[in-house]
Amino acid sequence: MIWLSYRQTRLQLSIGLVTLAVVAAGLALTGPHLAELAKTEKFLQQASDGVANSFLYVATILLTYGLPALIGGFWGAPLVAREIESGTHRLAWTQGVSRTRWLAFRLGIGATAVLAVSGLLTLAITWWAGPMDKAMPIEGPTGVFSFYRMSPFLFGVRGVAPIGWALFAFALGVVVGMLARRTLVALGVTMALLVVLQVCVPMFVRAHLAAPVDAVVPITLENLRGLEGRPDGAGEVTLETFHISGAGPADWILDDETVDRNGLIPASLPSYVSGCMPEPGLNPDPASSVQRAKQACIDRLSAEGYQQHIIYHPESRFWALQWREAGLLAGGALLLSGFAFWRIRQDP
Repeated sequence: MIWLSYRQTRLQLSIGLVTLAVVAAGLALTGPHLAELAKTEKFLQQASDGVANSFLYVATILLTYGLPALIGGFWGAPLVAREIESGTHRLAWTQGVSRTRWLAFRLGIGATAVLAVSGLLTLAITWWAGPMDKAMPIEGPTGVFSFYRMSPFLFGVRGVAPIGWALFAFALGVVVGMLARRTLVALGVTMALLVVLQVCVPMFVRAHLAAPVDAVVPITLENLRGLEGRPDGAGEVTLETFHISGAGPADWILDDETVDRNGLIPASLPSYVSGCMPEPGLNPDPASSVQRAKQACIDRLSAEGYQQHIIYHPESRFWALQWREAGLLAGGALLLSGFAFWRIRQDP
């Protein structure tokens, strides 16, 4: 039974191993040089100047995001759907192999292969991108390296979360294949569902995997970074909120709003606040008349009760959120597998 299961999945496994080998070779050739380069000044600028580094950085992001859809569509969906479509599953059932045992072997071999390929691939990518991810909070976004690892865009392609996505995608593909009973239909539906989930989870689920930090901080010349407004229709701009650096540069900011003394978001800010903004890129003399005027503006703002309300996940929670998302997805994969065992027993 193990040999039969292997033979029926060896094409997908071979493609996965070849892809893994090619990516691993590229990472192994460039990774040690990046680690050495990370010890120098302006590391990100130097790294972004290398075509191979930039290409691999973007390619690995695209590959990791595409991995769940590929696994779900080409490994999971055909696993049972192809057998049902051709009728070969009944041959196995009439030769002394129970339905549960047949499905257990198919799922076990497939899940092991998915775990091995996705685990080795994503952990290798996380290792390779480590120097860039560590340098980003220090040097700031540079060139193609424009996202912190806690950002919703990059979080899903680092750490252990992609492994959870791969296992969930495989189980989802199997279940959709059992229900659709047609390989191509199951492939298309599985891939579409995974794309939707990969958009919805970062938007609506990930931020709630742990309680975020909720803080109200004073607005100062030192932490003030921007002022946001909207056109009022009469050629003027209504000032609505400040933006400050109240959290670390690599933290995941969920909300950043100016509030009044009652903790409410005002419809607009007083017109005088435009004079509070510090000069960009300058370190002015605090004793200068301009700087004293700006400080007076900030003091007036504080006296009137305006503060900044920020909600965020600190970068230090990266691995905690990673394991929780991976655990959530692994739990989803187990539930889908349980449904698959129930469904196979209902098949006439």
